[in-house]
Amino acid sequence: MQELQDTRGSRNEGGQHYGYRLGTFLRELALMFQPRSIVLSGGIVHDYWDHIAGGIDECLRAGLRDDLQPSLIRSPYPETALIGAKVVLENPSMLR
Repeated sequence: MQELQDTRGSRNEGGQHYGYRLGTFLRELALMFQPRSIVLSGGIVHDYWDHIAGGIDECLRAGLRDDLQPSLIRSPYPETALIGAKVVLENPSMLR
């Protein structure tokens, strides 16, 4: 992420570019596996969510039919990536 910040000139632009990359990757996964939800967690997601969320959402949804568009959810537990995802998926009220 630091390299993107350095080359893009700011935390916002670096995060946005990272969001585009991640969103494109997630779109490919969504096409292959057709998940109902994608839970993102971990330090980068927690620290940069405001900068990356728009790019992720934009690229994830580009070219996907409505019935293939998964819910994109940020885990409420940034320090416990997999456990945070598990908690979200076990509690339907946390899903969009």
